[in-house]
Amino acid sequence: MLTVYLNNELVKLDKHPEEEQITVSFPKVKEIWTESKTDLVELLYALYELGCFNFGKISLIRLANYLENVFNISLGDVYRTYLSIRGRTNRTQFLDQLKERLIAKMNKDDQK
Repeated sequence: MLTVYLNNELVKLDKHPEEEQITVSFPKVKEIWTESKTDLVELLYALYELGCFNFGKISLIRLANYLENVFNISLGDVYRTYLSIRGRTNRTQFLDQLKERLIAKMNKDDQK
């Protein structure tokens, strides 16, 4: 418990002063990830590589565990899934779909 407390305090010290302290409570009912596990692992690696959580100070496994909890899914061996993703012709097919859908929505909204 002391280690957890000290780690939390260290994270607080690393935060930028302009950040607001926001408390987030998870709803009692979790949302379920309905795309493939591979898609979530692709997103996981992209978020990890960009350093989107804790200013990039989070392990890949901790982030995977977090996403598993948030999206109520078990990802299994994310390293093995990553190797599979690397072997695909289009390595970022899910991220490409996300980008295409968002651009299409923006273009549609621009026409209104």
